[in-house]
Amino acid sequence: MKELKISLIWILIWSSQAWAFPVVLSRAVATDQFNISRSTLGAAPPIIIFSDPVREVNHAHVSPDHTKIAFTRYNNCTNCGFVRETGGYYGTEIIICNIDGSHCYDLASANIMKIQCNAQWIDNSNVWIDYADPAINYGLGTPRSVNIAIGLVNRMLDGKLEFSYADPQQVGITTIHTYLSIVPNSNNGIGLTDMSTGTDAVLSAPIGGPLSPHPYGDFDPKLSPDGSSAVWMRHLAANEYHIIKATVPGDVETDLSNTGANDALPAWSSDQLKILFGSTAAIMTMNPNGSGRTKVALSKTKLYTEPDFYPGDGSSNAARIVYERMLAP
Repeated sequence: MKELKISLIWILIWSSQAWAFPVVLSRAVATDQFNISRSTLGAAPPIIIFSDPVREVNHAHVSPDHTKIAFTRYNNCTNCGFVRETGGYYGTEIIICNIDGSHCYDLASANIMKIQCNAQWIDNSNVWIDYADPAINYGLGTPRSVNIAIGLVNRMLDGKLEFSYADPQQVGITTIHTYLSIVPNSNNGIGLTDMSTGTDAVLSAPIGGPLSPHPYGDFDPKLSPDGSSAVWMRHLAANEYHIIKATVPGDVETDLSNTGANDALPAWSSDQLKILFGSTAAIMTMNPNGSGRTKVALSKTKLYTEPDFYPGDGSSNAARIVYERMLAP
């Protein structure tokens, strides 16, 4: 595997204790345009955890002990209608709530000059977050691991002035993430960082040509629970997204999607028997070889995306899931 130039930095900055973090008003209103909900693979009646009438909330993930949930809210209001992820990541905030939607607070408050989003749990006390600040590396992505109780930043993935990093997720001592060269018209690839040594290597090299405003290439990678495989979303063409599965290391790839698919944001079940993903406003599962595509039978009058399993719940119909729900336009 090709080596990337990366610096794994231990730093002690961020914020004050959790009790000083800004409180976020808990809200769970069924008529709001956007919400984070929970259900099961067997489509148990959905329960709203958090909602917002105009601002999109997504990238929800449950802590390993099932007591908390972290998610992103968007605040880049260009026309002050609905505020969507498609409007950009500057001004994002990371909200953490109890799993029932109570006692919510901002781990990272909205700042229009910064990107702070896509929290992924490392353990019950720490999360990786996407982070970019014009004051650091000219705004290139420098993800950080943050202790949610005291706001302590433990580590930072820093590509110096060569690479921008995003979408980190950690299993054991390995963190998988995207990387993007600063060379014009570059596309995303997937890298692996050994957290014990700070060494970083390429898993998948960037593919495709430039596409504005979003590049082709690979996004939102997830390691399997045993760390032997990874899945991610590959942007192949305008409005075409596939789910790629690959060996780790080695990058022996399998395309799990059909031509023309709009498959996105895959996640592994804890028993590694199912992959959960969004596909054309629905939530689906499939086997790790791409067979057995099955839709989770939620209401057809709403739109669903960005699902994830509860950690440790396996892949039976009783397995709990969280996801973004939008009202149909």
